[in-house]
Amino acid sequence: MYLRTLSTALCRFQRTYRANNHTRLQRCSFKAHLEIYSGNIHRNFRSQNLKLLTNSWIQRLKEGHVPEAELSVKFITEHVLGKERTQLCDLKEDGHILMKEEAESLNQLCLQRLQRVPVQYVIGEWDFRYLNLEMRPPVFIPRPETEELVQLVARHHCLANNKDQQFSFLEVGCGSGAICLSILSEFPQTTCVAIDKSKDAVGLTRDNANRCSVSDRMLLYHTDVRSVLPILASAKFDAIISNPPYIPERDMAYLQPEISRHEDVGALYGGRDGLDVVKEILRISSGILKPHGSVWLEVDISHPEKINDWISSQHLGLIYCGTFDDFTQR
Repeated sequence: MYLRTLSTALCRFQRTYRANNHTRLQRCSFKAHLEIYSGNIHRNFRSQNLKLLTNSWIQRLKEGHVPEAELSVKFITEHVLGKERTQLCDLKEDGHILMKEEAESLNQLCLQRLQRVPVQYVIGEWDFRYLNLEMRPPVFIPRPETEELVQLVARHHCLANNKDQQFSFLEVGCGSGAICLSILSEFPQTTCVAIDKSKDAVGLTRDNANRCSVSDRMLLYHTDVRSVLPILASAKFDAIISNPPYIPERDMAYLQPEISRHEDVGALYGGRDGLDVVKEILRISSGILKPHGSVWLEVDISHPEKINDWISSQHLGLIYCGTFDDFTQR
């Protein structure tokens, strides 16, 4: 029996994201810098004028080398005021005056961003495809390019063309639940089993499943791929989907502070070559996939050829079918 494996070479992490040499020094002197800036009336950190306050924080974040300073402040402002009110405020040329509590909240959240806390954790939620999901540290934050993985699976199995089609899948490493909950929400006849080795991730996926009203079509387990077979028993799936830990050891030192300081390292580190978990998934796949089932993996840019060679040497009954670049052409 031949089983189909498709692996998408989406690379979230560029090796060029090397930490600046002054990061350690900046962290040590952060409190002193903050006291200076918060006491500087020219920076308007105590202002309740929305435009002055947000512009001041954008400038401060840029000086602190925080990526996407404008977007960070925009998301935080929308979280504090709501999207509709924020858009109305943007139309006013003379700015908008905040309530004292609103200004304090905005300052507090922007301060967290200045400390390189990911904006998703700062505001506690994030959009993924058509869902708004709760986010909690240290659970891995879903990236925009992973939305394409969902689209590729749906297209391959023609889920959009037949809403009544029965489709079951296993997700390895569910994290916040972004992948499995998107498929369950968009295609009502789908069912899934989702697993994660992180208790925090399983708890967050459960909460998000309740938030999305799809809990009745999924089974959720706190386990890893090495221990999942006894749990699955005789279950068979149309697809296995995973955005596994795949960062090679050599690249772990180059992660941005938002990732290395705040996200779960276990959801990132894939072993010496980044393929430890990928190989475990492929080893069990032939025993739990239906005929013509498929495996979909998000992997490092260096992995496709290595995976193809490894599959050929293992005689797993899998055929490597293709690699897809993400929207950044990686």
